[in-house]
Amino acid sequence: MPLKAPHLIWTTPTMMFLILLPVPSWGLEMQWVPTSVSVFLGEDTTIPCNFDREPNESVKVSWVLIYRIVNATNNMSFLQTIQKNVSHTTQNLTIRNAKKHDSGLYRCSVTVGQETRNSCGTYLRVKEPASFLFFNVAEATKNRLITAEGIILLLCAIIPGTFLLYKRYQQADVNKRIWEAYSTAGKAIHNDYTSLTAVELLAIQGVHRTI
Repeated sequence: MPLKAPHLIWTTPTMMFLILLPVPSWGLEMQWVPTSVSVFLGEDTTIPCNFDREPNESVKVSWVLIYRIVNATNNMSFLQTIQKNVSHTTQNLTIRNAKKHDSGLYRCSVTVGQETRNSCGTYLRVKEPASFLFFNVAEATKNRLITAEGIILLLCAIIPGTFLLYKRYQQADVNKRIWEAYSTAGKAIHNDYTSLTAVELLAIQGVHRTI
């Protein structure tokens, strides 16, 4: 005998209808915001507060700044988190002429009726301006300049050294000729003329002439 279950005849279509029936949802929804924003001292920046809402919904936007300071109590230092309300009620927060104390986590709150939603927050980092470079050149140009400097230094070492060696060679040749002239006269006592300076050789030659 087949099992009759009349309640199953309407239960399945009813459940399918309830599953497919759209669930009403609240119109306000927070969206993604940048996690951090960097700006140099004195520059302007904008921090967004992204959200979706129903066209006819009236929203109220407020901003808070959360930052941390170091407090010293009883010779002990500790970090303290402070939340400060920002007098700004627009969707995007604009900070002009940024200063160091503007650094911190900025979070917006959006209120519709009795409901409030908060953003994840965006951390503002105020940096010191980049140091001024007198020679602002690319790395490839720097490498070329370093190579040229090395070549110039090498030439400054080679050219004077070569000139000094050439002068020494000329002086040795002059000494050799003087010594040969002295040896021809029969006055040489040994063959080492390279150890004598030009002054000594000229003195010897002058003594030889006086004899």
